Amino acid sequence: MPKLVKVAQSNPYKTWIRGEGIPIIEGYSIDDVMTVPLKPWPRIGGRGAYIDLVGSDNLTGAYVCEIPPGKSLNPEKHLFEELIYVVSGKGSAAAWNEDGDRQTFQWQEGSLFSPPLNSWHELTNKQSDKAARFLAVTGAPVFMNLFHNSDFIFNNDFAFKDRYSGQSDYFTSEGRIIQLVDDRGKIIQSAIPAIWERNLFQNVLDALRPSEIIGLEQMWKGGKIIHMVLSDNTMELHIGEFEPGTYMKAHRHDGGAHIIMLSGKGYSLMWPDRAPEQRIRCDWHKGSVISPPENWWHMHFATGTETYIHMALRWCGNKYRFNNDWQYLDRRNIIEYYDEDPEIRRIFEAELAKDGLKSKMDKSLYKKK
Repeated sequence: MPKLVKVAQSNPYKTWIRGEGIPIIEGYSIDDVMTVPLKPWPRIGGRGAYIDLVGSDNLTGAYVCEIPPGKSLNPEKHLFEELIYVVSGKGSAAAWNEDGDRQTFQWQEGSLFSPPLNSWHELTNKQSDKAARFLAVTGAPVFMNLFHNSDFIFNNDFAFKDRYSGQSDYFTSEGRIIQLVDDRGKIIQSAIPAIWERNLFQNVLDALRPSEIIGLEQMWKGGKIIHMVLSDNTMELHIGEFEPGTYMKAHRHDGGAHIIMLSGKGYSLMWPDRAPEQRIRCDWHKGSVISPPENWWHMHFATGTETYIHMALRWCGNKYRFNNDWQYLDRRNIIEYYDEDPEIRRIFEAELAKDGLKSKMDKSLYKKK
């Protein structure tokens, strides 16, 4: 008869970040990535803090890191994907495999890039008088909890040369716009119409300018959005631009999305299914981050005078999917304006009135056709 032993339930990712010796910010949102308190981070060689929001749902992790003036972070490689958005400063980055040449590129405030999976990379602050700061969203929780062995994650010699083999134009190419098709070459109607594949965006706002932008009329009147994938990742992101004085329909999807506000001001509402009385409100402005929990209804309201732009960095995109359901286009996961709680519209209009503004939402939107 085997011996009965009591063993504490474990989450290897959370155990690992607690052992890193830097702050861990929890909750549903953070007010501003520029004001997140940081502490020295010996492993990285800069200052940092982990972001462990409820909505990460053990699918994605996040952290804020600061590179000291004129310094470089420690070179590292790891067996999880990482999306890096530069919040302030400018500098350079290098990437290489064990047997390949270093590829170097420049970055600045607003840049977005992704070190190729399990490749060495090093970030350098080119400013001599001020620190540079970035927000990173990673797939670390999935890999840490799957293998529960940090040595395997950080000291694995396998090179994913199908993703990166030292191409000279890897970080300079404009990339391509792809359309998703099935194994017979037929366009998948339930998928996002187009995705921009590229490995470096010097300024993510430039991604909103191409003609292939997708209208988002079914989700947000007058909104537009483009989906992107970097470094052939499973992780993906989208950037949306919306008119002030409008708001998005209530919708829900998988967890793991970190939404960073790039311009504008407003608030978001989030609540679990069939529990509208548990609505959580998160006020936001440029630099705020929110993360809706899995299958929670949520809405974003733009109440200022400036165009509202957000970027959502998330686990499991469209090019590589773990299931066949595209939630954003499934009507079961959208609440139409005419079916929403009337109190939502009343609160929105009252918020606008505080600044002498009026809603730009067409009243016909609230009438069922």
